Amino acid sequence: GQLLRIPELGRIFLGHEQKTVANLPRLREILRQMAVTAPLAALEALQTVPGIGRNLATKLLAMHLPEKFVVINEPVQSALGRFGYELEMHNIVTSEAYERFLNDLKFFIEECEAVGLRPAAALDAFFYHFRDKDVVGQG
Repeated sequence: GQLLRIPELGRIFLGHEQKTVANLPRLREILRQMAVTAPLAALEALQTVPGIGRNLATKLLAMHLPEKFVVINEPVQSALGRFGYELEMHNIVTSEAYERFLNDLKFFIEECEAVGLRPAAALDAFFYHFRDKDVVGQG
């Protein structure tokens, strides 16, 4: 249950905490399968666990392979929208839409790797910084 209390790992949907905890064995099995099969295939399976949406599902992928996967959350979607990039994603993200998103970010990911940064962490930090700077600038 401690994993669900770490804010940086995403939040389970409010009101779903008990359902999510009750489904931890299923979540563990999906994560085990993710480690031995194609991780992208686990994205949609993760989101079938009550309380887990795109934020936590993509964070779990990014924790598993930070050099390949990045997080999709509100700060990312908001900042990208300010740059004119509209995500075709809502609370649930399909593996196809996520793969297109990763392909669109390929240049950023390559730049991160070239300077020794992990793309998942770098992207998350950039978008949080951009959002926080934007919020302060509007105040």
